[in-house]
Parts: sequence; structure tokens; C-alpha cells
Amino acid sequence: MSFQDPETIVANVASYISHLLEERLSDVYAFHNVQHTKDVVHDAERIGRACNLPDEDLRVLLTAAWFHDVGYTETYDGHEAVGVQLAEEFLAAEGCEPEFVERVISCILATQMPQQPRDLVEEALCDADVANLGSDTFFEMSARLRQELQAIKGEVFTDEEWRAACYGFCKYHRFHTEYGQRVLGAKQRENLAILERENSLLLENAAVA
Repeated sequence: MSFQDPETIVANVASYISHLLEERLSDVYAFHNVQHTKDVVHDAERIGRACNLPDEDLRVLLTAAWFHDVGYTETYDGHEAVGVQLAEEFLAAEGCEPEFVERVISCILATQMPQQPRDLVEEALCDADVANLGSDTFFEMSARLRQELQAIKGEVFTDEEWRAACYGFCKYHRFHTEYGQRVLGAKQRENLAILERENSLLLENAAVA
């Protein structure tokens, strides 16, 4: 990179993305909002440091974390492509080296579902993007996502349908990094157990009825 102080890029990106999301993102984004992006950045740093990423890799990771959902300011489906375009334009204007920009773009694209990370930096971002799966906020954030899908895409789920979707995601998703598997995975299993108990109670009540 062409910065005398390499940390400047992360600070500049944070300011740019925060402003963009606050100014342009609709209030109907109950899940993919500025707080989600800040949470992903926080989790990305936590995971990246746990993985002992060197400073340059951490800068790639945090820059990509800030950009990974900014495309929602323009579109819901295919937002990653918009995020890539915005990242290319902003980072080029900031004087970043092409290799750095390419790595950031690759990280952003790796977060598309199904996630397909190709190296440890991309794995760290992918784990950070769904870290709520292995956290105490899983059920709150799931409810927010359900609200968002209904408001933006008109997708309406019954409680049973949404519970099944949450159960499937919680049961079959696998974190990529060792930290994700060990720390986030432990809480993921707790959340899955809660869903399984809820399902059992519903089946019991249905049998009694």
C-alpha cells in the first residue's frame, strides 16, 4: 500500500461506510443495517486476532468487513456486486495498491451464500458475517431478519416455517476458522439445543391436542 500510516485506510473506510449506510440505507433494514456492519467488523477483528493474522491481512479483513454489505444501499439481491464496485472506486481513490484491492474484493465475494472462502482471511470474514449464529443474539437477530425479508421482499413466513428455517441453518452451518468452530460453534450448539427443545414441546402439545 502507498500509505505512510497503513492504519489510515481502515479509519477512512470506517468513516465512509458509516456515513453511507446512515444516509442511504432504508429504515426497513432491520437486520442488514449499520449496526450489523459494525458488529461484523468487531467480530472480524476478534476472529482475525485469534487466528494470529499479520497486520496487512487484518487491514484487508477489516476493510472488507466494512464494505461487505454496503451494497444494500442500492439493491437487496446481488448487493455484493455493488459493494465490490464501491470498494474498487473508493480504495483506488485512496491510493491503495491493486493487490490490496483485489484481496478486499475477494473477501467480499466470499461472503455470498453458500460461503466459499479460499484462505484464512476470507474464512475469518465469513465467520464474522454469521457470528450471531454462535451468540446470545441469535434469536433476536433471526426475528429481525424475518421482519426485513417481509418488509423488503414481501416474503411472509409462518412461525413454523421460520422456526424450521432457523433450525436448518443452525444445524447445518459450519464455521470455517478454528476459533469459529471452537468458540462460536459452542454457542451455536446451545442455540440449536434450544430450537430442538422448542420443536419437541410443540410436537408434544400437538399430540395432546
